[in-house]
Order: sequence, then C-alpha cells, then structure tokens
Amino acid sequence: MPQGPSYRPSFAKRLWLWQRLRRKKAAEPSAAATAHTLTAAMSLEALERTLRVRVRAFFRRTRLVIALGAIILGGLIWAALHLTLAPTQMRVAAGPPGSADVKFVEMLSGKVAAQHAKVQFHLVATDGPRASAAALTAGEADLAVLPSTLADAPDLAGGRHSAQ
Repeated sequence: MPQGPSYRPSFAKRLWLWQRLRRKKAAEPSAAATAHTLTAAMSLEALERTLRVRVRAFFRRTRLVIALGAIILGGLIWAALHLTLAPTQMRVAAGPPGSADVKFVEMLSGKVAAQHAKVQFHLVATDGPRASAAALTAGEADLAVLPSTLADAPDLAGGRHSAQ
C-alpha cells in the first residue's frame, strides 16, 4: 500500500486535544463526579438559561423578527377576510319534489342570488310539509316552507332556533 502524505494536526489542535483528553481522564476515576456532571448538564436551570439566551439572540435579529411578524399579521388579515367574505348558506326544507313549494324555493334562491351574491339557498328535499317541519326541528334545515294550516304543528318558536 503506497504511503501518502502524512496528516499532522496543527499545534493549536494538538494542544486542544491534549487538554480535552486530560480533563476526561481526570473525571473518569470518580463515579460520583460523573454522576454530578450528568445531573448538572440536565438541570432545569441550565435548560432555562440556554433557552433564554437563544430567545434573546433570536430577538436581536430584527429583520427576522420583522419578517416573522409580517407573516403572522398577513395570515391574520387573510383569515379575517376569508371569514367575513364567505357566503352565507341557508338550507331550506320544502317538498314533495315538483310541488309549488319547491318551485317557490328555486325561484326565491334565483332572485336572492341575483341581488345578493353572498347569500345562497340550498334546497333540502322532503316528502311533504310534515317532513319539512321535522327537518327544521331536527336541525337539518335553517328554514322550511310550511302551510299555515298544518295540523298539530310542532312548537317551532320554542325550539333551538328561538335563541338565535
């Protein structure tokens, strides 16, 4: 095997290695010293001090803090706009399919969509007026098209929608 150029560390590196190895040899004989070193390295105070130093160093970098603050502020503004500009969706229960009630809801949703872009009606098809009332009380619909002569009508004013 040909011999290449030998690597010889610099004087500073040899001195540093010598001091480091000398410290390790001095700490090895005593098990109590080793245990103390481990507990000192894992102490809560040392962890708090390290964290405090790193946080201070982070806040010294003003450009980074300003960029991070701008990103957070932009995200909050986007979230607020997204929530306020989202369309309002109303579920309307009507039925049976093909009846005058369903045609009324379709016509009403077309009129409202033409005048108010942020309000949308979604038809919840039911089997009839009683099923529409049941869908309203069960929370499956926000509005219901019901005849005024519906016998044994449930107390819709006392339901969950009265508090709103």
